[in-house]
Amino acid sequence: MKLLSKFNNKKIYITPYSDNSKWLKIYLEFYLKKFIFLGYLDDTKKDKSVIAVNNINKDYDYILIFSENYYLNIYSNLIVAGIKNKSLFNIKKTLNGIAYNAFNEKKIPYENTLRKKIICFGNCQLHHIAKRLSDSLSYHIYDIMYYSNYDNYYSKTLILQAISNADILIYQPFDDQYKELREANINQHTKSTCKLISLPIIHNNGVYSLEYNGLLAVGEDTILKLLQNGKTKTEIIHAYKNNKIDFNLKEKFSKSMQIMKWQEQYTDIKLTNFIEKNYTKYKLFANSGHPTNKVFFEIVKQIGKILSVHIIQRKNNYIQEVQSTLTPISPHDIQTHKYTFNYYQDTQWDMVGKTIIEIIINNFKLTGKPLSKNI
Repeated sequence: MKLLSKFNNKKIYITPYSDNSKWLKIYLEFYLKKFIFLGYLDDTKKDKSVIAVNNINKDYDYILIFSENYYLNIYSNLIVAGIKNKSLFNIKKTLNGIAYNAFNEKKIPYENTLRKKIICFGNCQLHHIAKRLSDSLSYHIYDIMYYSNYDNYYSKTLILQAISNADILIYQPFDDQYKELREANINQHTKSTCKLISLPIIHNNGVYSLEYNGLLAVGEDTILKLLQNGKTKTEIIHAYKNNKIDFNLKEKFSKSMQIMKWQEQYTDIKLTNFIEKNYTKYKLFANSGHPTNKVFFEIVKQIGKILSVHIIQRKNNYIQEVQSTLTPISPHDIQTHKYTFNYYQDTQWDMVGKTIIEIIINNFKLTGKPLSKNI
């Protein structure tokens, strides 16, 4: 491919070390006549092919940065480490393969100013929306970026700068505790011509009885109440396995929906009606804070209507559901909500639930405090 001829016979690093960057290496091996792969640059990963930035071999030609969301942060770190600006290229995946941009002296990629800039700003739910939009909209027309409200990959100044250049801003409104990133300040930084699309924070802790994600535990209030009423760990686990614990799922579900409905008074995207009509028929939540693809399909469909853009979503292009949390689907959950969706048969719900209960009780006995701050 002529597009890649620049990298023929060159000594190349790829950064960071990820599944995407491994795909890029395979892609280059297929389309280039020859190139010398020097390794993956990454200070946070360990592998025989991974090299820390400080240990870089100065005898190289190019460093290819292949990161959908953090390329500017990676670029800045490389510049601080003394890497030459002219050696860096930002790689983007497109429907036809890849595209690359040189970095200019202002430390931002060259961009086609004719492309509309879509900024997705919010929690990880916006990350999934950005991915789906990137897959569904033309790369030649839209430049789509995601910025998080909860990590430090980007400075707040950089986020606000990106928002100020946006043609379309898809965001979750945040209150004053987020300071510079609160909704009022965000709106002050947008262009007068910027199209704003707001959506609620999608959360429901009444979908499943138990959940543990390493930081908080859904169902912890019920388990600790039983413990404080004199039940032993063994008795609580036995009651759970025999579906004898009432987790107040319907009350929690209803309360969560009321919170979302209150948010939707002020947002453009409305989801509560969709959830209430479909949550028993389809699995809409991987866990309390992570919707499934079915919900993201609905969000993108509504975005298309608001923008008057026909967005074709490929139904076989599913984003992998969240795997990093323990969220068993118990018979109690199914009976309470009358679930009929064809969910993955959770044959180990009892063992996973037992593990979560043990984590909750052991932590409380050790610290005297619950895992979740709001209990």
